[in-house]
Amino acid sequence: MKKEEFRDFDFNFIANFDIDKLSKKVSELPKEDFDGTKINSFLWNPTYQIAEVGFGDLSLLIKIAILTKKPLKPKVISKDKELWELVRPIVRYLEKMNPGKIHGTIVLSNLRSMHSIPEHRDYKHDSVDVDFLNFSNKTRRYHLVLTTNEHSFFTNGNTTINMKVGECWEINKGNVHSVKNEGDTDRMHLIIDLVPESI
Repeated sequence: MKKEEFRDFDFNFIANFDIDKLSKKVSELPKEDFDGTKINSFLWNPTYQIAEVGFGDLSLLIKIAILTKKPLKPKVISKDKELWELVRPIVRYLEKMNPGKIHGTIVLSNLRSMHSIPEHRDYKHDSVDVDFLNFSNKTRRYHLVLTTNEHSFFTNGNTTINMKVGECWEINKGNVHSVKNEGDTDRMHLIIDLVPESI
């Protein structure tokens, strides 16, 4: 399978969304529903899964798509149907922008106050996934800001920005990137991956 061409950008602004209802709903989610990720005292990035398709390891959904040669069908796993209904219009907007791609993994990511995500790269442009179909390299990743503060900074490649509430950005996840939240409040993003419709 041919690799997707290298996309030479750090951030790409997409649109502003009205996220009032979504933000209110997210604020009501029980904290215990978030999976805690604490590697050290600086990294604390609990997440709440809304949908999944699987990355890195060859997930069951991808295996089924390969073996049956049928289109990939991501699974909505949110415990809260109302939350998915609020997210769905945003997902459909992004899908229309990207013919041939459908939503994959969708998560809420909460970077706690005074915590950071160290430099990392989600894939290498010359890499091949464990499924040998270059699946991750063909995905696009979008961040929609639900809550933030003026001291939260996202660095990708050579660019550092302070994303504002309601803004949706595509990030080039093949670049080295990191996040610092040096503010007094948490930073909550909705992260949406778009994946190839067919494997």
